[in-house]
This record gives sequence, C-alpha cells and structure tokens, in this order.
Amino acid sequence: MISFKVIGLEKVMDKLGKDTVNKPLKSSIKRIALKLEELVKKATVVDTGILRSAVVSEIQPLWARVGSNVEYAPFVEYGTGKMEARHMEGVTKVLGLGMFGYGLEQLQEKLKEEGDDLAKDIELEFERR
Repeated sequence: MISFKVIGLEKVMDKLGKDTVNKPLKSSIKRIALKLEELVKKATVVDTGILRSAVVSEIQPLWARVGSNVEYAPFVEYGTGKMEARHMEGVTKVLGLGMFGYGLEQLQEKLKEEGDDLAKDIELEFERR
C-alpha cells in the first residue's frame, strides 16, 4: 500500500475554513489516485490480463488506495526466490522493480515536473467564499 500524509493540514484548514480545503483536497486525492492506477496498469506485465484488470483504486473523501486483490500480485511486485520483481516499460519487460513501485516512481516524476493543482484549487475556492 502506498500512502502519504499532509503535515500541518489541520492548521491550514482552521485558517481557511474546512470547506475551502476539503473540496480541492478531495479532488486532488482522486486525481492522483486515478493517475497512479493508470501508471500501474501500464506497467503491469500481462499474460492473461487478469492482474492488470484487477488493479483498482478505492477513493474516499480524504484518502485513496491503489492495489490489487490478485493472489499472485505480491510475487510480481516483489519477486520470489525463483523470479525477480518485474514491470513493463512500453513493450519491454524490466526486472528488479514491480509495477506499483515503478508506477509510483513515474507519478513522483510527473508531480515534480508538472505539480498538482491542489494549491491553485484551494486559492480559487478561497476566492469564491
């Protein structure tokens, strides 16, 4: 499971008002979770397609989880004594890192380059009030 915590969120929410922060925060969490799901699916090694189709997001108001309930998903992600972890980069199978780890790396790069619109969304919501 991959998670992150926003430090100081309560103080910000108290200053700006919970509604000003909650709406954009929920939207940003959903956007990020769905992007991670997309990246993980692209990086999933496909034999039958079962594993790829079982990568799903669970999105709640203030948290999200991206995962799979396929029994062998952990073996593809972390490897075994007989098989290395693996993911796909385009049409190339790459050993050593699983699809969730690779997807997270890709997401982190994307967020570094492009950022997320959370701060802008909070500012817009604050201006509306």
